[in-house]
Amino acid sequence: MKYETEGCSLEVPDVITVRQQLQYTGTVSFVSENKDRLIAWWEAAKTVIDKWECEAMPDYIDFDIDASEDPEHTKIIGWVASTIWTHMNSLKEIPKK
Repeated sequence: MKYETEGCSLEVPDVITVRQQLQYTGTVSFVSENKDRLIAWWEAAKTVIDKWECEAMPDYIDFDIDASEDPEHTKIIGWVASTIWTHMNSLKEIPKK
């Protein structure tokens, strides 16, 4: 599935494996109720992104959130975190054969 916003796009697999779901859920649930929630969602999102294009942040894997002071990066990270969180929470049960 492809998601786009101004200047950035990402793709996630059409089918998310159990391993990917567990990696994502483990990263997201490791954070307390409000502390660093978007950072955890950002880190978790990186585990399921297949394709990435973003002029303002070309390398999302090695992007250092502590080194950047650019508010555009904050917006991108927030968009990715919430988009992937919504995607992962909308996954449906696979029908039994």
